[in-house]
Amino acid sequence: MPTAGEYEIEFFWLDGNTPDGDHQESVWWEKGAVCKVGLGDFEVTIYVDGVDLFTHKVADERYTNAVELEALGIETDKMLREALDLDGYLIQDNNSWFDIYSPSGEHLDMVNHEADEAFDHACQYLIEQFVNACMIENNQMPQVEGRQVVVLDLE
Repeated sequence: MPTAGEYEIEFFWLDGNTPDGDHQESVWWEKGAVCKVGLGDFEVTIYVDGVDLFTHKVADERYTNAVELEALGIETDKMLREALDLDGYLIQDNNSWFDIYSPSGEHLDMVNHEADEAFDHACQYLIEQFVNACMIENNQMPQVEGRQVVVLDLE
């Protein structure tokens, strides 16, 4: 049960890879759990699911991960988009995605293709769960500002 105090979303990176403006696509992460996101006693895990498969239009070679794309000279989302556009040299046959799961392994049906979207959805879900718990257990609506929640002491 949330008690009086300030709570802030926390991110626990599991693979050492953190998102930046040049690397939002899920292809840059290893498959599996990449980040735990927590708020008080509530937590979710962001996974990369699915399989990436790119085919070179001329060389008929296949690429399945970031290391192979980087060896081809593709090092950012922008470079990947350019390689995939109509005049580009790659075809994307299959893609991975970010998925969010509860601690019990329940799929929360929040599929995202970019890292920041996945983290935003995880934060929204956790804040919603936290606020619901406060309303049910404490009969109060906490103050929410960005990724921080304040539970007032009503006594």
